[in-house]
Amino acid sequence: MWPLPIECNQKFSSVEKRLDQRSPIIKKFLLDLAKKYETAGGSLLDVAGGPGKDAVFLVHAGLRVFSSDLSDVMVDEQRKCKQEFVDNGYKQFENWSIFKANMIDIDTVIDSHKEFPAQYDTILCLGAIMFLSSNIDVKLVFYFLRFRNSLYITCPVFTRNEITSLAKSTLGENCKIQVFHDLKDESECPLDHGETSGIINLTTIPFAC
Repeated sequence: MWPLPIECNQKFSSVEKRLDQRSPIIKKFLLDLAKKYETAGGSLLDVAGGPGKDAVFLVHAGLRVFSSDLSDVMVDEQRKCKQEFVDNGYKQFENWSIFKANMIDIDTVIDSHKEFPAQYDTILCLGAIMFLSSNIDVKLVFYFLRFRNSLYITCPVFTRNEITSLAKSTLGENCKIQVFHDLKDESECPLDHGETSGIINLTTIPFAC
């Protein structure tokens, strides 16, 4: 399915066009993630997904995506986007679940939706933790990970050392932390306190953190 065989009219923005709005490294990361999970039909939670530009690509790749955002405007944008694709014949977008939730209590919201899975193959939170007001809030997001599997984040504000410290103090020394892509040349994740940001994967070891 690579490249994506999408046609669109003048009013309809294709998957490729939406993906091209992302920086090259983020785009490559999403391509790699889609290839990893497309055959298995994996489930993905997109936390604070904004207008849904990443979710669109991942849904089209075959993942079952659950998207959240705290903003009513962003949730509405995602729903409009979903409907555009459905109206243009892309029936897989009917399986894109969109809901409003704050990052720090998203587990409670998910638990209230009995149709949502208890576990996800992976979780995205790209760029959003910069909007959290304190380290305590960041730790609440990481604590949510303990029950859900694996989290990919970008951290424009927090340094790698800060992310590592917060993750280990929340999840324990056994949690796995890996930088997948260095974003020092990316405007989405500028230098911070002399360190570079990156796409960081946090993975918990079941019942060991």
